[in-house]
Amino acid sequence: MIRAAAGIARMDLVTWLRSPWLVAAALLPPLGMAVLVGVLTVSVGQQPVALVVEGHGPLAARLASLFVADEEAYLLSTLDRRSADRALTDQRVAAEIVIPADFDERVAAGDATVDLYLNNVDIDVADDVRRSVTRSVAEFDAPQLGVLGERNGPSQGILLPNPYRMAVAEHDLRQTDVEFLQYQVIPILVLVVISVGLVGTASLASRDWERATAGVLLMAPRPRAVLVLGRLLCGMVATLAVHEPLVLSGAVAGILARPP
Repeated sequence: MIRAAAGIARMDLVTWLRSPWLVAAALLPPLGMAVLVGVLTVSVGQQPVALVVEGHGPLAARLASLFVADEEAYLLSTLDRRSADRALTDQRVAAEIVIPADFDERVAAGDATVDLYLNNVDIDVADDVRRSVTRSVAEFDAPQLGVLGERNGPSQGILLPNPYRMAVAEHDLRQTDVEFLQYQVIPILVLVVISVGLVGTASLASRDWERATAGVLLMAPRPRAVLVLGRLLCGMVATLAVHEPLVLSGAVAGILARPP
């Protein structure tokens, strides 16, 4: 029985490999999703932004370093005011952040501002920039709220002073930091299983009915369970042949990793 099922699986695998459109139908959906996730990884939250640092004090330099360090939020270019204005006008950047010349003095007086010039023609892009700038400015006042605090934790129970005489006590639910690409790899791998295993096996079964070879298989002197087992075995082998190299590549690249 096992030998017969293996023979059916071998026949199905050969048929599958000799059907380029069937292979493409199984592989293109997860490949397309992978490309989409890669594009979203760059575009969701990462916007081209010009940074203008007019202040020369230590606090202005500190805030500028926070913008520069947040590489997950900005594709940042540090420019002078004239170049930044021109880049915003030409729509080469989505926003212009200006740290004023009197920033240190205004911080001491408790009314410091950061100027944001935003091309809000696209509400999604504009909201991404607003959230990112808000996070960086909040990090200046409460360092544990920003991306550096998230990466360098733990910040459990830490109270940090700030110019507004208010402290934030952060309580992290988790100590891990999963990037968008890492988060979306699992759905891609699941889609590989669905496309190659389920859709591929179903396509082979429907092909037997279209070519009238299903009747020949049913007339074979073997239990019908052998036909089902052989077809499922083919789907499992084909899925593992595609799925496991992807898992291994992801583990080597560090995209897939065991949680700490």
